[in-house]
Amino acid sequence: MTSLVSGETKTKTSSLHDRDKTTSSLFELGSVSIPEVCTKMDTKKRKKKYSSYRIRVALASGAHWMTEKRYSEFYVLHLKLKTKFPDVKRLKFPRKKFFFSLATATVAQRQTLFEEYLNTLLTFRPRPFDLNDFLQLEEHTTRTGVIDATKVTVDDFELLRVLGKGSFGKVYLVRLLSDGEIYAMKVLKKQDVKKRKQVEHTNTERRIMGGLGMDHPFIVTLRYAFQTDDKLYMVTDYCRGGELFFHLKRLRTFSEDMVRFYSAEIVCALDHLHSNHVVYRDLKPENVLLDQDGHVRITDFGLSRDNVMTDTGATTFCGTPEYLSPEMILHRKTKSGYGTSVDWWSLGTLMYEMFTGWPPFYDKNIKTMCENILHKPLTFSDKHHVSPSSKDVIAGMLERNLEDRLGSGNLGITGVKDHSFYCKINWEQLMLRQIKPPFKPTVRSDTDVANFDKVGIILYTDMLHTHVLDINFSFL
Repeated sequence: MTSLVSGETKTKTSSLHDRDKTTSSLFELGSVSIPEVCTKMDTKKRKKKYSSYRIRVALASGAHWMTEKRYSEFYVLHLKLKTKFPDVKRLKFPRKKFFFSLATATVAQRQTLFEEYLNTLLTFRPRPFDLNDFLQLEEHTTRTGVIDATKVTVDDFELLRVLGKGSFGKVYLVRLLSDGEIYAMKVLKKQDVKKRKQVEHTNTERRIMGGLGMDHPFIVTLRYAFQTDDKLYMVTDYCRGGELFFHLKRLRTFSEDMVRFYSAEIVCALDHLHSNHVVYRDLKPENVLLDQDGHVRITDFGLSRDNVMTDTGATTFCGTPEYLSPEMILHRKTKSGYGTSVDWWSLGTLMYEMFTGWPPFYDKNIKTMCENILHKPLTFSDKHHVSPSSKDVIAGMLERNLEDRLGSGNLGITGVKDHSFYCKINWEQLMLRQIKPPFKPTVRSDTDVANFDKVGIILYTDMLHTHVLDINFSFL
């Protein structure tokens, strides 16, 4: 396998305070000060008195505003940042006091320390999202500016949360500082990519999302790509509707209208990929995302293969066991190769799962499951009430004879689009996203993560020291 980095991976150590101050930012802050402190009454706690610190936030442009915070709010901010920035632990922060907290000396000391504390935090790069939120920058500024896509680095993003973890890295929710747009950032460790021999697959993923995926309605688009000495970064559209898997697990099964709509948009995506000689090879509910309107966007092209010109042009055994096609399994023994037919089998498997909640040949024992995929007859349980046309389209895609398989036989994509199951679909309107989705995910904000299974707070400190590269680079 080709080495990602010549020689040993470089290790850089520097304080967050030593970062380059020329990094592009959301807005240039002039200063933060606490000109006064006033005593207020907490009506919710038996009229208990507390100190309210009035914070003046000034931009370099001259704009400014005031916001008020009490000690407990400073304390919560400090707890959040300590878990993300080790340097924060070394900053002076006034301790809690259970007695004499309103004493003049105590209030004056806290006023000075809080002001120093906030101004030190402003030097951090990237500026912490929690600090921006604390100072209410979102409410008091309008994001403007154009960013040069060829010079984007991790410093140009606010890193908000962890969206998911995989075999080779993590996916984070991020905000681009120049315009406030929200994206998903996939971060791969070069050492792991190299160890698992995934260099070509990673390059392929970048080529597909950055090329074929550009503004296709049902494929996640790569917006930025860059690297550091030890990590690879791919920044893509953030689909707020979450994974299809999340909604299927919650609802257990989908209605026929939902299956028809989702599978039709997937058909369009697969047709686009296959027309450009790309085999997807990893179609499953976890890799089908929904945008905030409920439209499909397929993602994760790490197992995809491009330049597949024939029915035997792909030769790597890969995929998720439940969705493997018979020819993929047989290829492991015969080395005969396979082509785009594997994606139509996976789509048939996915459609069956959307109707019933389980893949058609599932078994806890992978060997038994593979035998089922090769030989077991396809059956439908009466309890799921699958219509005849639904059964027929699934059976067509799960046909073991490649010449007769729907999508890969002589009729090709025409056979799929003309099937009676899709008689209600106007394919031209579908491609224009003019057909209303049968289900619209609940999305409360641009950064809503409620439609993803597990969300964690990102650790910032391992994502610094970016080397600027042209957007057209390859991961070499």
